[in-house]
Amino acid sequence: STRRGLFGFSLPKIGLFSGDGEPMATLESEITSVRRIRSDAYVFAIAEGSVWQINNAPMRLRPPRVGDKVEFKRAAMTSYFIRIGGQTGVKGNRIE
Repeated sequence: STRRGLFGFSLPKIGLFSGDGEPMATLESEITSVRRIRSDAYVFAIAEGSVWQINNAPMRLRPPRVGDKVEFKRAAMTSYFIRIGGQTGVKGNRIE
């Protein structure tokens, strides 16, 4: 980091780079309603009352169903990694 500082390159002082920050929190819930809005997009509500949307879902993703367990983990900007029923996470956003 000293060398990088000498060349004008410095990393911001956030937990992501230093490892000192809090671990990324996850939210676990259950899907209460689902609707398909396109062949590769879903809108679903969870037990806490918020509504989420997945766009450009990969073909390998099994469509979400009412009662599926869902896990959210913060990603870049306002998006989240959404893991439905233990499958590989996909990118999604909260819409309500």
